[in-house]
Amino acid sequence: RDAEINQMLAARASSLVLMRKDEWADIVQYMYAPADAATLSMSIKEAARVGSRKGSAARQGDSCSASGKPERDSAPPLALSFHSFMQVLLNFQLDGHLLFLRPFVSSFRALDEQHSGLLSADGFRELAFAVAPHLSPDEVAQLVSAVDPQKHQRITFSDCVATLSKELVARMGDH
Repeated sequence: RDAEINQMLAARASSLVLMRKDEWADIVQYMYAPADAATLSMSIKEAARVGSRKGSAARQGDSCSASGKPERDSAPPLALSFHSFMQVLLNFQLDGHLLFLRPFVSSFRALDEQHSGLLSADGFRELAFAVAPHLSPDEVAQLVSAVDPQKHQRITFSDCVATLSKELVARMGDH
């Protein structure tokens, strides 16, 4: 069974075989909450329509029936390449992450006085209390030690996100 699945995945990933609507819809319904699945389905349908129009324009005049009339597009309705499908999913996830991190980015930038993309331990401490005011000073001190164990005073945005991700997710759950 694994070999069969790997063969199907390889065919889809190579874009030799288009994903039918029932295939991509099952994946989206399984992986996403209903509201997200509905939004994604609309985006995927649009990508399939755009891909179909591009494919039809590229093939126009290339394929004719015996009567000389162009043949109808043989792709199933709302089918798209695996690459296009993945691109829609990745764009959706990126948009979600950007929206999720927007308030955090603003807080980080307000504390990044040199506009260097780095915070000192004091700046990180302030950010941690802003993101998670329920944390005790000892808990924040532990976070500072984890994010800057060598005490270089150069804490990146990525370090802040990684260290405070649990608190960021909890904060989003509260809203």
